[in-house]
Amino acid sequence: MLVQSKIDNSKWIWINIPKTASTLVRNAIFGYDDILDGQIHLTYTENVAIHGWHTGFTVVRDPLTRFRSGLNHVFSECACGQCTIFYDRPPITEEVIGFLSDIVQLKNTYKDFHKLSYNNGSNNLWLEILKAMQKRFIKSRIIMNPSDCVMWAFILPQFLYLDKMDTTDYIFRYENLSEYAKFIENTLGYRVNTQVKHREYTYKLNDVDFTSKEIQPLLHQYYSEDYNQLNY
Repeated sequence: MLVQSKIDNSKWIWINIPKTASTLVRNAIFGYDDILDGQIHLTYTENVAIHGWHTGFTVVRDPLTRFRSGLNHVFSECACGQCTIFYDRPPITEEVIGFLSDIVQLKNTYKDFHKLSYNNGSNNLWLEILKAMQKRFIKSRIIMNPSDCVMWAFILPQFLYLDKMDTTDYIFRYENLSEYAKFIENTLGYRVNTQVKHREYTYKLNDVDFTSKEIQPLLHQYYSEDYNQLNY
């Protein structure tokens, strides 16, 4: 998204990576109050194609905590608003291990799996993703439109969104949001409210042990590019 500095009128590209405090930034710059307002998540290259070249800024996050937050989001909201959802209990560790095993296998099966799934992939790929989710978690959910209702973007790797960003661009860390807030206030001239309300999710992963020796290597396989490129 294109952002104009209130300080010197310079133009910047904000890379809105899902699950990296994007609601906080969006509210500061664009003034939305409703936490459920839709957001556009485009890569740096896609933004340049729309707005022309400008210095980019964004924030990245530990793949593990982002995956946990993203999975909560995937299971708790539906874009079409018509899906039938019956919640019985939150996921457990074994189900998350099974799901990660399934998508790691898909990643190893499909060339450019992440890019394909970012672009809604192929019918076969989406059916496989949907099959893995239903088998492990949401057996009672009738999904009207997989490409819209399965919010896959929230667990896609972050490196996809950073496509062709330069070393002169600004990449901050979620784990140090105060530095990010200072940049937005001092360079762009927008006041950041760090007390923004967080989303509430129905499907809390409180019963999942993310220190499990089975989960850790699977996460590293699925997010290998993020771990390598973002130094987590």
